[in-house]
Amino acid sequence: MENHVIGLLAGKAAIEIKYGDCCDVGANEDIHRAIYIVESLVGNYCEYGFDKFEFLARSSDELLLRKENAIYAEMEKYYQMAKKIIVDNKQFFDSMVRMLIEKKTLVSKD
Repeated sequence: MENHVIGLLAGKAAIEIKYGDCCDVGANEDIHRAIYIVESLVGNYCEYGFDKFEFLARSSDELLLRKENAIYAEMEKYYQMAKKIIVDNKQFFDSMVRMLIEKKTLVSKD
């Protein structure tokens, strides 16, 4: 699940690396899907501790704040990981960008 989140955030990371701090409206749906997965990891699966799990369907402001902070922290962590993967593979990334500009669409054989 974590690798899937990193993959979902890679598009936004790639735009930031290539063009600097700019808004990528195409990443909106991917970001929402990533947040949904991280929310599940934090709240439903206790992946980051039981202190963020709602027992007996009760929640408090403190619990919601802990969950929210954990989600933000994990999203940032995965986003930084996505950027690092792209930077570490810059030559491959640059060749993919050139191919996308040239072909507009890439398939698996590309």
